[in-house]
Amino acid sequence: MLALATARLGLFGLRALSGAGGSFGALAVVAVCAGLGAFAYGALISGFLANGRSVIAPGEVAPLAVRPLAVRSLGCAAATCASFAISRALHAVDVLWLTIPWWFVFSGLLWYAGRRGA
Repeated sequence: MLALATARLGLFGLRALSGAGGSFGALAVVAVCAGLGAFAYGALISGFLANGRSVIAPGEVAPLAVRPLAVRSLGCAAATCASFAISRALHAVDVLWLTIPWWFVFSGLLWYAGRRGA
């Protein structure tokens, strides 16, 4: 559900911010979508790995630690913004310039949170 909302927000944001000068509009939409995607993916992973179990029981709601999710979301948004700016400067057209840094930051922060027990 949150992934669909992220996609719709991205499409709406591109239309709404298309009048902004330069690439600010596109950068803002990419940052928001990357952050929301990281939040949704992090919530999904946290739900499946709740309390050290591999799967939670049907009907059970796993408690979400919002702070680690927010840190991952901001980290992924920042990594995606940086890779977007670099890809614009290098005239790269491949989407891997956006996804690889996002995935490395998300995985690194997930590993760090797991080591800290958060």
